[in-house]
Amino acid sequence: MSNFRFGRNTPKEIDDSITNITPLNTKNSRNSIWRQFEKFCGERKYVFDGNTSTEKLAFILKDWGYNMKKVDGNDYEEAVIKTMWNVTAKQLQELYFNKFGIKFDPFVDLEFKGSRNARDAKRRNLQIQPEKRKTSSSILTLEEYNKILKIYNEDTPDGLQKMFFYVAGLELAWRGCEGVNVTIKHFKEESDNCGLPTGRIEYNCIFSKTAQGGSHKLTDSKWLATNTTDPRICPVRLYKKMLSKRGKHITTDRLFLTPNPAWREPSSVGWFKNSPVGRNEMGKWTRTAAEEIGIDIKKKKISNHSLRSTAVSQLAKAGVGEEQLIKITGHANTFSIKPYLQLDGDHHYQMIDKLRANSTAMEESNNKSTNCAPSALQCIYSELVDVLGDLNIKSTYNDLQNLKYTERCIKESLLLYPNVFVISRHLGDDVRITSRDLLPKGTHVAMYIYAVHRNPDIYPDPAKFDPDKFLPENCQNRHHLVQDHEIA
Repeated sequence: MSNFRFGRNTPKEIDDSITNITPLNTKNSRNSIWRQFEKFCGERKYVFDGNTSTEKLAFILKDWGYNMKKVDGNDYEEAVIKTMWNVTAKQLQELYFNKFGIKFDPFVDLEFKGSRNARDAKRRNLQIQPEKRKTSSSILTLEEYNKILKIYNEDTPDGLQKMFFYVAGLELAWRGCEGVNVTIKHFKEESDNCGLPTGRIEYNCIFSKTAQGGSHKLTDSKWLATNTTDPRICPVRLYKKMLSKRGKHITTDRLFLTPNPAWREPSSVGWFKNSPVGRNEMGKWTRTAAEEIGIDIKKKKISNHSLRSTAVSQLAKAGVGEEQLIKITGHANTFSIKPYLQLDGDHHYQMIDKLRANSTAMEESNNKSTNCAPSALQCIYSELVDVLGDLNIKSTYNDLQNLKYTERCIKESLLLYPNVFVISRHLGDDVRITSRDLLPKGTHVAMYIYAVHRNPDIYPDPAKFDPDKFLPENCQNRHHLVQDHEIA
């Protein structure tokens, strides 16, 4: 053991350490990224002065976006490419404004579109390689999620906070680090017009994900609702209990606080210290809990963001549309939520079972219909012989197009026994039904297909098996959407 408390490094050793930065965590250091960019430009003989045009700068960023490499010559992971390019572009923008008074925006200007495209093209190419691809946080199955909830005792400071975190994190689809910054001001108990509590708590995180950097654009509110089925995991009750445990000494408005180790002592100030839970500490919560219930965290990426992934996945399974999912996640478009729409094993089997059931239902529907009309079976067989000739010879796509009567029989079978009875749609625009009736944008509309198919105003004698309902002359007066329903 050294006899000296403090280090004995010389000024030269310190200077060498500053200059020769180890290429670890380079994506987290603006200065280190800029040094790599300078080395890149030095090899390419690029010069930065007041005479360098923005067209040339755009070309340099384009070259950098596609050709940046690690010190060992290997490619970065695709997410690192975006970070390094963005940091470099921002620093280059600041350099030219501060030093030469030249303004440009590499993130918006059309002149730099090729630079941004080169960066994105490089990322797409790297996404093909599993080892370079950014891995989204894995979803938790409902069984795993419920096991995590059973770990904690709400009658302890740590247990109460984590119980609320996991319940609210799922129901509000919190981002990985969102819980760290949540304050009690983000929650507001809802009241009706008479001032009576509704049992819901409104949550608004004030700044949306797409409004970072000082914009005061409010997000859409979300609500925590009373859980009457299982009061143990009721977010409203847990939230109110957390507030009741905040002692008078608490001055911070942050919701999640550091537990007081001496909370059981009679002289203790209370359950919590007057300090928020640290970002790094909270960042380990879900991963640690997952490991405790037996999830192999080496094979499955688990983080606090897994609650968000789980929420979106479960809502997607329940039939919530992408437009509604965007509001939950706070993203700007449907493309951004694709990583959350993960297909777990149970969902995959459910889909397969549903497809098989639909296939069986269609086959049974056709059999049921044609068995009720033996003459139709004979006509189908005759058409097959006429069109295909030798039934042992493989048919072509054009042959199938000529099976007109068979096609009408299939449509008639689905008309009588549709394998999908109800469909729903989310209106993207106002739809006027009559001069007085208007369905506003955002409305969910459900259509009972079976009732449409049995409507005598649309199909005369609807219960009778009659393939001629689908002769061209009999289809002319029917709305084209009704034709779509016939094959739903």
